[in-house]
Amino acid sequence: MKRLQQLFFVTAVSAAFAPSVCLGFGDEGHQIVGDIAYYELTTRTRAAVLGILQNDDDPKYRRLYGATVWADDIKDKDHPQHNEFRWARRLHYVNLPEDRHNYVESEDCKTKYDCPDDLPCPHLECVVAAIEFYVDVLKNDHSSSEQKLIALKFIVHFVGDIHQPLHAGLRSDTGGGSIEVRFFNTDTNLHSVWDSGLIRREIKSEGWNYQDGWKKLSDELRGTITDEQRALWKSELDPREWAKESAILAQSVAYANPTEHRRLRDNDLLRTQYYDKSLPVVEECLKRGGVRLGALLNSIFDVE
Repeated sequence: MKRLQQLFFVTAVSAAFAPSVCLGFGDEGHQIVGDIAYYELTTRTRAAVLGILQNDDDPKYRRLYGATVWADDIKDKDHPQHNEFRWARRLHYVNLPEDRHNYVESEDCKTKYDCPDDLPCPHLECVVAAIEFYVDVLKNDHSSSEQKLIALKFIVHFVGDIHQPLHAGLRSDTGGGSIEVRFFNTDTNLHSVWDSGLIRREIKSEGWNYQDGWKKLSDELRGTITDEQRALWKSELDPREWAKESAILAQSVAYANPTEHRRLRDNDLLRTQYYDKSLPVVEECLKRGGVRLGALLNSIFDVE
């Protein structure tokens, strides 16, 4: 892996979109965000977070990195909680028009009418509003232990989602989901490339096993976070700004065809040049999402 070239590109991207840049992911990406976040937690926050997660019936979700994948797992029809949480599917993203990057709640987040009475459910239907809502649930002393468990599992997932640029992609193509491409030798769509294709290819290129490759990548990325980066990323904990960052990267990087200097379209081939351009962005935003998730949790659980 060409680390010097990657670091140079990340630096260039960061400068171009200062003060903030950045990236839902597949299981690997979400676990990396959760793993990085875990090491950002104060002792007090770590105890509070793990205390809430221990109430989960499934041991898989009792660790922070494991809890990050719950909100995607429940989309599976075979998951025992699938029907109970079908209303949450539209909370993972916010799609924006092509002519702006900033999030406008009245235009970008629809009113939600199918909220159940017995579960914590935001009445606005997008990832920005969902994060804001579930932070309030965790801060509310009157929230039940079950409500706090649900809120925590949604937050640790949605912070990863909002740092993936195509979760703030264009409304016209459902965040790249309707753009069919060929990523090396795989027929897929653009959204899936950014959710999992780029990360899984990196893990494979390093020769790591599928089962623990995400952890090795997480450890490597965590070791490259500087004090300056950490301070900068922690200074912006507004999910509205996170959505703006991702929208900028969606339009400037994710949708761009680097070989023909135009917008990506159906049947484009995404190979080495696209991968080399996009991978450093994914890596930086996994780190950014992890640091910010940790800081957000600290702001909830470690306050006087």
